[in-house]
Amino acid sequence: MMRKRRKPGRTMIRAGILVALLAILCAMLFVPDRKGQSLFAYLYDQLLEADINLKRRYVPDNDYFSAIGEEWSRPTNTRVLEKYGEPDEVIVYAYYEDPINPHASAALRYGGRLYRYYFHEFLEDGTPDIFGEAYFEDIELISPEDTFGRAKLHVGSTRRDVLKALFGCPRVNETPPGEKYYWNMQNDYIIFTYDENDIVTTIRFHL
Repeated sequence: MMRKRRKPGRTMIRAGILVALLAILCAMLFVPDRKGQSLFAYLYDQLLEADINLKRRYVPDNDYFSAIGEEWSRPTNTRVLEKYGEPDEVIVYAYYEDPINPHASAALRYGGRLYRYYFHEFLEDGTPDIFGEAYFEDIELISPEDTFGRAKLHVGSTRRDVLKALFGCPRVNETPPGEKYYWNMQNDYIIFTYDENDIVTTIRFHL
């Protein structure tokens, strides 16, 4: 039995209809409306916003310190000393010889965790008085044993791990090579620094 040959005109009509439908679909998706936004852009924004909101629930704004096992937000030096005792080491970073307000930037090291403060009182030998008045600066994790959040980010994680876990959070590049993530509008942030292989070397919580 011989098959009937399709008429070229019908094929052209079907192809034309298909092209027209595709053109209408593209117009609906990509051509901006009166507000200047296309349907595709709107759907993308909605998905992105939902994803950002999900990622921002990674750790609530008021729960970062509990995420790394701390009892207090912005722990004072006296509380840290009362809880942990004498530090393994006192690391002095810099002295600021301000005639009105002399102070020093230093850290109390307990294992792989540094509690950094601006100390405003000094001992007779000129070193910071770790029991004296101090202003909290940040907590720095320098050991793989300390982890952060559900993704267990830690010293030794890859930059890819960090980007995947914190995607959608406001980020600013830092020097030395690293990234600063802002979590609210109160200058609270977390800094991840990396080595030449994009491996996390430190995590600093400035909150």
